[in-house]
Amino acid sequence: MQKLEPPIRTLRLLQVIAEGHGLVQAAEKIGMSQSAASHAIAALERSFGVQLFARNSGQLRLSRIGEQILPYVRQILGSLDAIAEEVVSESGLQTGTLRIAVVPSIGGSIIPALLREFAKLYPGIDVSLLEGTDHEVAEWVRQKMSHCGFAALPVAMVNTEPIGKDEWMAIVPANRFEVPNQLKLERLARHRFLLSGGGCEDHIYRLFEEACVPLSNHLLVRQMDTLQAMVAEGLGVSLVPSLTLIRKPRNIRAIRLVPRQYRTIGVLLATDAVPSPALSRWLDLVRSKAPIVLRETLTRN
Repeated sequence: MQKLEPPIRTLRLLQVIAEGHGLVQAAEKIGMSQSAASHAIAALERSFGVQLFARNSGQLRLSRIGEQILPYVRQILGSLDAIAEEVVSESGLQTGTLRIAVVPSIGGSIIPALLREFAKLYPGIDVSLLEGTDHEVAEWVRQKMSHCGFAALPVAMVNTEPIGKDEWMAIVPANRFEVPNQLKLERLARHRFLLSGGGCEDHIYRLFEEACVPLSNHLLVRQMDTLQAMVAEGLGVSLVPSLTLIRKPRNIRAIRLVPRQYRTIGVLLATDAVPSPALSRWLDLVRSKAPIVLRETLTRN
């Protein structure tokens, strides 16, 4: 078998297309013309001897073998970026790229303050965010689409590091639900239950299973804003992490559970991740500042 030494720029093109960009947008992103990008893809496929992309109505998506080699492509490009960052760092400059995956409850609460501090310390590091469910965040970290992630623990097949906890809170219509200041899951389950479909569902199912409380009368609602609006209109009750209640509607009441239940929040890293200088600096900041930011955020809530 001939030795494969594909052009790095073409591998970057493959990665950008795999992230959901069309050929034109991907080419622009890495500074190529559309014609040059098309020729680069064709040349890469010829050198590999396989079809890396499936073409459907002019749209490009990775073929089966393209999906299989994508993690290795990401690993190659990540290593090259880390080498560049190390070399630049040696000269005293602080540059690099950092892709962070987050679930909405964390991305909309503690992450902005951390990013603001990080930008002050390292203005030369380019940071981008991917927002998704717990499952999506974990998969992006495993596939190295992101350098690290933030989600509720536990998460399988990645390395995790807890950074703090928030509390599971029952939310009910403020004026249509007579309850004390604490509430058992049994009573919550008697009403129409609105189940968050943004990634919290597995954790909520587990809470009810551990309490031996069946959860039969429930409706899956993906968007947290929609779920809270439905509760405010008296269309059901729900159970949400307290970080999601920072901007809750006025006509929602949040009530603690009996016994109290907590969600552990953590950082996710690929099992074979070798932190680049940019990622190492970010993790240092998260370890020192995230618990403080989390505590202050929950205190204000």
